[in-house]
Amino acid sequence: MTEPMPGSALERARRVLSQRPSAVVCDIDGTLSPIAPTPGEAVLAPGARKALEALTRTVDLVAAVSGRSAADAAVMVGVPDMLFVGNHGLEWIERDGRTIHPVALETASRLETALAEIAARAAADDRLRGVIVENKELSGSIHYRLTGDPEYSFNTILAWAKELALTHDLRVTEGRMVIELRPPIDVNKGAALRRLIEERGLMSMVFFGDDVTDMDGFRELTRLRDTRNFAGLSIAVADPEARPEVVAAADAVVPGVTACVALLSELAETEAEVRR
Repeated sequence: MTEPMPGSALERARRVLSQRPSAVVCDIDGTLSPIAPTPGEAVLAPGARKALEALTRTVDLVAAVSGRSAADAAVMVGVPDMLFVGNHGLEWIERDGRTIHPVALETASRLETALAEIAARAAADDRLRGVIVENKELSGSIHYRLTGDPEYSFNTILAWAKELALTHDLRVTEGRMVIELRPPIDVNKGAALRRLIEERGLMSMVFFGDDVTDMDGFRELTRLRDTRNFAGLSIAVADPEARPEVVAAADAVVPGVTACVALLSELAETEAEVRR
């Protein structure tokens, strides 16, 4: 196994990105945006958009890989020169249009049925007051952050999700106070990063993430570094809610969204200096 390079996160990221073509890829919620009570209330942290815009002028590719829909991610971030990968890799949006995984399209009606059943069951259970069922067309998220008893909510919704996933041929995943239903295919953030690297001929990538779904990306960069000597660096954005396994899976850690944005800003500045 290749040992991670020493130094601060900024120093390590600069060394990685010196291998061209290069990419900076970020999750959104919990990485560029503080976790909000509901998905619709989330906004980018101050300085995040400016840092990303600056990076598009100095790095070969800047992308967001999110559990949100690609269109939602693009509107929220608001940087036209970025690539937006939504629904954990099921759809891609850039200037020349949108592409969608065909199996995800075929699954959409089954997904809608399963989500509607969960919403109906949750509405009939007073202990699940506050649950938000979000249909993102190609995947679905059941948020329980606002419920009064998160442990009960998690156990109940997870049991329902597994039951309905079996009935409708779907997959169940978990995140920060959310349970997700997805199509029955091996598409995740790790697969999305691998596709980016292969299609764009990238030689290096720095990936920022905060949740268990980002661990697929962390693991993929580690695998590519070990098997292909690819210059990859994964950075966990760790706030007090972050799971220990997420932090352990990353090569480096920054303490929260504010620190992540600060690092992106510093990286943009130093990369601009290299280009001069």
